[in-house]
Amino acid sequence: MRVRGGRARRRHALVALLVLACVAALVAFPRLAQAEEQEKESAPAVVRHAIVDDPLDRSTWRDADDFAQGKRIGFAVAGTLPEGINRMRDFSYWLVAEPAPGHTYVEGSAIVWLVSRDGSARNVTDSLTVGMDGGAVVAGASDLTAAIPNITDTDELVLAYEATLNQQAEYGFAKGNVSHAHAEYSPSVLMSTAFMMTTSQDPVLHAASYERTAAAREGLARTDELLVTVYTYRITVHKQDENGSALAGARLALRDESGAWYVRDGAWSADEADATVVTTSG
Repeated sequence: MRVRGGRARRRHALVALLVLACVAALVAFPRLAQAEEQEKESAPAVVRHAIVDDPLDRSTWRDADDFAQGKRIGFAVAGTLPEGINRMRDFSYWLVAEPAPGHTYVEGSAIVWLVSRDGSARNVTDSLTVGMDGGAVVAGASDLTAAIPNITDTDELVLAYEATLNQQAEYGFAKGNVSHAHAEYSPSVLMSTAFMMTTSQDPVLHAASYERTAAAREGLARTDELLVTVYTYRITVHKQDENGSALAGARLALRDESGAWYVRDGAWSADEADATVVTTSG
């Protein structure tokens, strides 16, 4: 009886150890899964492309608006950064904004802000390559962490620029003037070399949409595109007399809500002497 009881106690003890081991494994598994998840690096994304009054006040950002020809329009493109960017080297990253054919970029208007999670921002334009390339407004660097030391994955880059509506602008709601924005980046930094062969060439920026395949050849990946639309309208004036007949010789000038006068070439002037005066025909 003693032997039999001892064996029973040993069996119970062994079962208890197995149960404890299973519980320990179940507790450890989520931690291992969490650690593995933390090591995975997310890709960048363009999170907003907008018409803006103030690039640092996101309450003024909107996806569409209407403007008169010749008016300066503010735009902003906000891009997120990959996790662990502070540990990356040779990470090529570019924000790319492609104005609509009806937009003319205002030379020298592009500014880039590094915006922290707490909303604070600093101007990093001088640290990056910023300007026109292939018909697009671009901002970035072939080695972002070298260009902007201490950058973190909780920061966002915001490219702000201005454009005016030109003579190619589409009128009305049918089409609008649609601008595109995306980001281009080095995918080899974000993916394991076991799944992707890195290129020996330095990444080269190819900004415009029609150069999509060229960008892929140079080893750059690109995010999804975001769109923003500007609308404008034609004004047709019919001057009539008291009998409803067309009135010839009526002189008209166009003034907006701010008091500026319209000039035929698409500009606006605060001086009434610059205004374009239209004379109606009979």
